[in-house]
Amino acid sequence: MKKAIYLLLVVFAIEAPKTLVAQTTCNSINSIQGPTIDPCVGADATFTVNRNDAQVGTFNWERVDGAAMPLGFNVDPDGNVYISQVSIADQGTYKCTFYGSNGCSDIGLVDLVVTPNPNASFTTTTTCSSVTLVPQGGSSYLSLDENGEYTVPFDSLYLTGTGILFPGGGFRAFNASGCFSDVTIGEVVANPLTVTLTATKKRIKVGQSSTLTASANWPVVITKTKWFKNTLLFCQGVDHVTVTDTGSYRVQMRATIASGNCVKSKTIRIQRPVGTARIGDEDGSLEVIEGQESILDLQIGPNPASDQVQISGYDQDIEIFDINGRILQSIQVDTFEGNDKPQIMDVRSLPNGIYLVRSGEQTIKLVVEK
Repeated sequence: MKKAIYLLLVVFAIEAPKTLVAQTTCNSINSIQGPTIDPCVGADATFTVNRNDAQVGTFNWERVDGAAMPLGFNVDPDGNVYISQVSIADQGTYKCTFYGSNGCSDIGLVDLVVTPNPNASFTTTTTCSSVTLVPQGGSSYLSLDENGEYTVPFDSLYLTGTGILFPGGGFRAFNASGCFSDVTIGEVVANPLTVTLTATKKRIKVGQSSTLTASANWPVVITKTKWFKNTLLFCQGVDHVTVTDTGSYRVQMRATIASGNCVKSKTIRIQRPVGTARIGDEDGSLEVIEGQESILDLQIGPNPASDQVQISGYDQDIEIFDINGRILQSIQVDTFEGNDKPQIMDVRSLPNGIYLVRSGEQTIKLVVEK
């Protein structure tokens, strides 16, 4: 009887009913666990398949949107997935299909969200003394061990592109998700922005002239170079001027690095020669006789000194150094504002001996005795 039924099915091409197993779901995949924390760009990610049984079968992974699978997408025999160095392009919904050995199938879905790293390009707000780094792409700034904005001395930083490098390492920008970008492009320079001002003559007689020349250790905007005489602007846009009058001359130069807003200046005094005789004395004034110019008007007192020394007649910053040339003390002075008042330096920490006091081109001997 069974054979007859089978023959009738064959003769009349009647399809036999499929088995119940082939029409059912395996119920093997309970869930698929994606990353508990959205991975950062460049990090690794895993998908873990949680199964209800140990049924034998195969796994097939694909993207729901039909996009290509990531290059670092690896599936192990248990269906679990390891993705190396994810990118923003890897975001989306992934579908895992399990095919049981008895013909059943099961499907599980999992989402992957990738957090972008902060932009490693930084804007700078600068003065001549410091640079404040502000990340464009992150909510905080870390210099390896410090949170928040980080201010560094201007003289330890030189921008050569979009990155900055500090002595001993780089810096790292973090966003709120903990993703970071390391910035290691740049150059460390130990010299601050400085301006040098020289004169062909620092003392001129009536009818003579002196040429003042300014230069800087960084490129500067010559068109923004300004010259002042006794606080009044008299010339700009050149790196040298010729003067015929005495007075306090200052040059101001603007650097082109670090957003171009670092300005430094230098001051020099042009004076009359110191004479050794006087011609006429009706009004009590000194008229200089023609003769050799002297540039030594730097004065210190008392000399010898035991605790403090008063210094006058300085042209620029004042330094005390030993006979071996080592600078022991220094004072920065601004002669631009007509600041000719004596400067006081404490020498109590110096051992007894002979020292040199220097200001610009002037040097004088100092004796310390206690």
